[in-house]
Amino acid sequence: MIYIVSVHIDDKWRELQAEQFAKFTRGRHVVTTGSPVPFNGSAANNHCSNIHALMPIVFDHIELMVVCDSDAFPIAEWDGRIKQLCKKVDFVAIQRIEHHRYRKRLPPHPSFVAWNPKKSSVSFYVEETFSGPTVAGWQERNWRGLHRSIASFSDASSIRCGVYGDLIYHHGFGSRLDDGFNEKSYRKIEKAFWKNPVKFMEGCR
Repeated sequence: MIYIVSVHIDDKWRELQAEQFAKFTRGRHVVTTGSPVPFNGSAANNHCSNIHALMPIVFDHIELMVVCDSDAFPIAEWDGRIKQLCKKVDFVAIQRIEHHRYRKRLPPHPSFVAWNPKKSSVSFYVEETFSGPTVAGWQERNWRGLHRSIASFSDASSIRCGVYGDLIYHHGFGSRLDDGFNEKSYRKIEKAFWKNPVKFMEGCR
C-alpha cells in the first residue's frame, strides 16, 4: 500500500491531484487530504501540524509513505522509481536547488517527501531560517534529492512551476499569493495553467 498525505486548505487542487496520482501510480494507493488542525496564526506551523494530523498512526500495511503539497503530483509513472530509491536512502524529497536564498543549505522541501516506513521514520518541524516545514534531522540523514528540470515561464519566480526528477510537478504557492510575487506574472501563470493543466505541466519538463 502507498499512503499519500496532502494538506489542502480548499478544493482548488483536490480533483487534479487525485487524477494525477490515479493515472501515474501503479501500486495500490490511498490519498488522504484535508486540514483538520485549525489555523493558529502561522502558515508554516499550521502546515506542519496538519501533516502530522493526516499521517496514519500505524504503518504496518504501508510500503511507501508520501507527504506532498496540494499543488504537487506526478506527471509520469513514479512509484516504482521512488521505491527503488528508498531502498538505498532514508527518504527521497524535492530539493529546490533553484531557490538561491537557501543554496548553501538546501533542505528537503515538503512539497514531496517519500520514504519506506518499514525501513525508516520521518517527521516534520518548522525551521525558522527556511520559513516552512522540513524533515526533522535532515542534516544527519541519508537522503536523495529530486532536482528541477526547467521552468516554462522565464519571467516568473524561479521557485514556481517546476518538474522534479522528471516525475513530480510542483506548481508553487498554488493556494496563496506570496507578498514577494509580481501579481501580474502570478495571474498570467494561473490563467495559462488552468486553460490546459496537462499541456502546461508537460511544457515544464
